[in-house]
Amino acid sequence: MPIMNQKSDSIFLLLYSPGVENRFDEPIEGRIRLMKGLFLMSREKEFSELSYEFVPYLYGPVSFDVYSDLAELVRKGLVVDDKSKEPEAGYYYLTTEGIAKGESLFNALPPETQEKVRQIKCLINQKSFIGLLKYVYSNYPEFAVRSVLSIT
Repeated sequence: MPIMNQKSDSIFLLLYSPGVENRFDEPIEGRIRLMKGLFLMSREKEFSELSYEFVPYLYGPVSFDVYSDLAELVRKGLVVDDKSKEPEAGYYYLTTEGIAKGESLFNALPPETQEKVRQIKCLINQKSFIGLLKYVYSNYPEFAVRSVLSIT
């Protein structure tokens, strides 16, 4: 059973988890969706040791460490930042090596924790961009105070 001890392990879990299409390694469109997924995971006690610290920012909760960790995982060839379909947002998914790590981490979780990750992935991939922000802002209004969008 792998030991999850790095915050970036939560990136692997979220990217590896099945989502709306109910297949493993379903891509996530854009850094903001990925960020909101990691934020929602951070609200679950099962992930407290892997959680990034979030602060209110332009599009709700952000952890600037996620950006540097994500860039490092891309540089190491574990995560792909595919800008061919959506140049502004990109699509994020795991490479073969990243899938192996994600699978190992995911399979080490209890089934109910796997289900929580799956529900978060479905939520972030299923909602429209504005719908996702509305969801986060309404459930965590303290993280919307610096938003550049006024969503009601």
